Amino acid sequence: MENPFYVGQTQRLSGRMDDYRLANFKACTDFRVGEAVKYLNDTKNYPVIVKYRASTDPPKEEYEIIRDLLLEGTWLLNCFPGYDYLKANEADERNAVQRFCNKLTGSHAKATSGN
Repeated sequence: MENPFYVGQTQRLSGRMDDYRLANFKACTDFRVGEAVKYLNDTKNYPVIVKYRASTDPPKEEYEIIRDLLLEGTWLLNCFPGYDYLKANEADERNAVQRFCNKLTGSHAKATSGN
């Protein structure tokens, strides 16, 4: 069973996937998506699948997909409020992503920082 956890848009798919792989803390979305992928793959042993499709109106389609998933009750990283990397704590943000993943997968065990 597939469970979406993030919806995005890009015109540079391979570069965007690399951004997520690097999970730079200074780039909030890159960090969160990258950390979620690492946690789901490495810790929870869930495969992560990327689905991509071309679009003539990416912002509109992204909005519609997010809206429809939220109305179905799907939890999305898109809904996390952003953080200021100069003030935020990386371990705290990583823990929040892990807690999100636990909620997503039905595991309510408290996530711990990997530091």
